[in-house]
Amino acid sequence: MSRGPRTAHDRLLNLLYKKTVPEIKPRIPIVKRVLYEQDPGQFPLRSTLDGLVKYQWRQQPITTAISDVQEKLPDAAKSNVLQMSSRNAFVGSADLHNIFPIPAERRYALKNHLEKGLKFHFVKARNPISLLFLGSFYLVFPNYNQACVYYMETRNKQINGLDVNLQFVSLTENHLKRMASPFLECPKPIEGFTYQSERYGSVPITSIFSSSVHQSNLIKELDTFSDDRSKFTEEKVDPLYDLLAQYLGQSYRNRLVIVRNLPFGITGPALESLLWDYEFENDDFPQDSITNLYSDASSQVTLALLKFKDHKNAKRFVRNYHGRRWEKVTKRKEKPLYEPILCEIAD
Repeated sequence: MSRGPRTAHDRLLNLLYKKTVPEIKPRIPIVKRVLYEQDPGQFPLRSTLDGLVKYQWRQQPITTAISDVQEKLPDAAKSNVLQMSSRNAFVGSADLHNIFPIPAERRYALKNHLEKGLKFHFVKARNPISLLFLGSFYLVFPNYNQACVYYMETRNKQINGLDVNLQFVSLTENHLKRMASPFLECPKPIEGFTYQSERYGSVPITSIFSSSVHQSNLIKELDTFSDDRSKFTEEKVDPLYDLLAQYLGQSYRNRLVIVRNLPFGITGPALESLLWDYEFENDDFPQDSITNLYSDASSQVTLALLKFKDHKNAKRFVRNYHGRRWEKVTKRKEKPLYEPILCEIAD
């Protein structure tokens, strides 16, 4: 379309000006009065869009999460430990971090390093002897206040279509048994495997962890802490947080792999030869990082623990071998089980 002459363009602007001036002129005094008479110290009226831009206006202080939890759960333990019940063993730490809302959607104002999200220790509840998953997870927060924030912010969330069912728990002997195992830190063949794994609930925790001097000492120290952890708020770190990290084995659990259904007769040297391209915890003597915890041909049960150098190697092993059938690696008669190999990170 060709552009019209300049005179036509100017004529159109003049007509538009003459048309709009009569409508705008009566409103000018009103606008001036609002602008000149407004008190400089008065806060401006908030727009409906301000919630998207300045979400801090509608967020509450972090400490109000404590009273909110106590209002909803008056009998809940004042603990920095949350337990989540779920039969889905494939839920991981990343899932629980991902359901925590982004800053603009949060109910509570998290400042400084907390703005990026809450950190916590994550472990699966396990039988301390057989290392089987027991249908729940534990989340240990730096303090009670942050545990309250996480509870309130994720109350109506779901993971894989299932509701997030969280509850505050005190560190009773029953919970401590399920949060750790003496065979993860110091793996060795387990004597009386079936008897111990079936009756661990009635056995004193001191007896279960008697083979681990380090964890036994930590249990004694944990016993001196009170159940009420409510005095630690905002960014203050509860001493219980770091102590539990040691007891849980947070520094090494993500590089340990629990392996079930390895064939009978497989030896440490054979596994070392097969896994030549993996880095183990003891790289000079890889066999020291491979422990056969239990093996029983009559019940068709084998349980082994592999200690890798880092989480990357452990994760690669699980990805490559979980669900696979065993292929013979030696000339001797290995007796593979009917079931495929099952591998999982010992978190």
